[in-house]
Amino acid sequence: MMENDPLYIARLMALPDIEKRRLLYGDWSIFEGQVFQDLIEKYHSAGEFKLPPEWYYFGSFDWGYAKPFSYAVYAVDYDDVLYRVMEWYGCKETEEDCGLKMTAADVADGILEREAALGVKIKDRVADPSIWNTLPKFRRKEVEGKDIREDMESRGVFFTPADNDRLQGWQQIHRRLQIDREYDEDGAIINESPRFVALNTQTNFWRLVPEMMADKSRPEDIDTTQEDHIADEFRYACMHRPVKPRHKVIIKPGSFKHARDKHIAAMNIAKRRGISITQAYQRVR
Repeated sequence: MMENDPLYIARLMALPDIEKRRLLYGDWSIFEGQVFQDLIEKYHSAGEFKLPPEWYYFGSFDWGYAKPFSYAVYAVDYDDVLYRVMEWYGCKETEEDCGLKMTAADVADGILEREAALGVKIKDRVADPSIWNTLPKFRRKEVEGKDIREDMESRGVFFTPADNDRLQGWQQIHRRLQIDREYDEDGAIINESPRFVALNTQTNFWRLVPEMMADKSRPEDIDTTQEDHIADEFRYACMHRPVKPRHKVIIKPGSFKHARDKHIAAMNIAKRRGISITQAYQRVR
């Protein structure tokens, strides 16, 4: 195919992101309306590993009673890479988007138990600011005191209010999902480093977050009718450790020069490294 059409790969590279990932990389998990198309298990997942005690650890929490709650512990290494190292998702296994109806005090006890099992020091925790609100009478089953925060503090679990700016929060997630790449003098990728990693044992994160859909009436936000509790808790964590946007050099896709330069670079890499032209195109900047 490449002999008959040398620019075939170049044209695939110039396709819109969804089509390109499907046809060039064989990634059919991506779909229209998907919010976190940049969350790719190949880059953003890892197996369990021994947690370095000197890293910075913090917790992030989204409350739920009739609906699920989500608590996760995150670690930050010396390169400011964010790791999601523990998750506790309070949902019924047999029912979709249904909470465990645990009181705030019981959830606090469960948080302390799971944190102790990690064997690292949790420096601080952030939570949805709504846990500071006094609960109305119809929600009194959730607490013993006046609010969720008070009950959890009575058990020794302390939070600071998370930055709950939704749109900025989703942008912070996208920045965290960016991949830092290093290239050699020929434009070949020599190193790929994620800014965020979630352990592949966190089944609820990998089940729910990739499925998040955009709100049809407000495309920059997430559709809140979904099971979005982990996405919200992830957003609080990313807002707690924000990253600055990277400066990007935008090259007009589909131009002749763009396609020609990519093809020449791929041909050189394929010849020098003894790989196929398709493999070489995946290494070209």
